[in-house]
Amino acid sequence: MVDFLLSENPEAKALREKYIVYVVPMINVDGVVHGNQRTNLAGLDLNRVWSTPSYVLSPVVYAIKNLANMVKRERKIDVFCDIHAHF
Repeated sequence: MVDFLLSENPEAKALREKYIVYVVPMINVDGVVHGNQRTNLAGLDLNRVWSTPSYVLSPVVYAIKNLANMVKRERKIDVFCDIHAHF
């Protein structure tokens, strides 16, 4: 997806001209390093804490939500897409 968005493809160029795209990489790196697929080191499934993220227990989700709120103060968010890849 990132390769496409940065490519010279006319559709990618049109997207870049019309939209600002924020790409947030894997958010549970600490958990994955220890063999977890969905949970962080605190044992929380980060997909289940979006409504009330904790600064202490789910700081990455907390930060992403704060970023989204900052962006919303300046412009409309048209799409928020959470992409997963499990092997």
